[in-house]
Amino acid sequence: MIITQVETELAAISQQLRSATVEISNQYSGGSGIIWSSNGLVVTNSHVVRGSKSRIKLGNGRVVEGSVIARDPQQDLAVIQMHIEKGENLSTPTIGNAQLLRPGEIVLAMGSPYGFSGALTMGIIHVSVEREFEKTKLNWTQKKALNLSYPNALIVADIRLAPGNSGGILANARGEVIGINVAIVSGLALAIPSQQVENFIETITR
Repeated sequence: MIITQVETELAAISQQLRSATVEISNQYSGGSGIIWSSNGLVVTNSHVVRGSKSRIKLGNGRVVEGSVIARDPQQDLAVIQMHIEKGENLSTPTIGNAQLLRPGEIVLAMGSPYGFSGALTMGIIHVSVEREFEKTKLNWTQKKALNLSYPNALIVADIRLAPGNSGGILANARGEVIGINVAIVSGLALAIPSQQVENFIETITR
């Protein structure tokens, strides 16, 4: 009975996250993104977008064009404005507080690894944002793979990700978005905390 209830709830959360997840593609690169606002703002990683235009594939298979309106390579964040009909409202996720995460807490990742849209994986928090992720502990190869000056406050999760998950959702067990997946180092997933993303959005929309 308990297993059935958990499966039902997980399926419902998966559907909720899938409706807020998009697949991003352009002639140079691609990955995932999150519908952050109902008017069509999509948040993703800076390394996912190249140039000023991107094609956005929604969870229902619909494809729309989008314009990159902000990029910050240092934070590895970017915002795309989807070209949708005036007055159209898109599904958006609930944003959680990444500061409340604890090691061992269950997390879910949604994205488009290898082009499989809406793929869901599950794992646990390895290091919460309450601790600093020290890049000095990475070897030269790992630092080069990151190739960016990420802030110290990163979520580290023991969860399976693959190319195409970049820019996608990291959520808690309640389905609240607590981060954006950004890289894989030594088998561990790194994610930008939701509060950092919200601060970035605020700077470009105020």
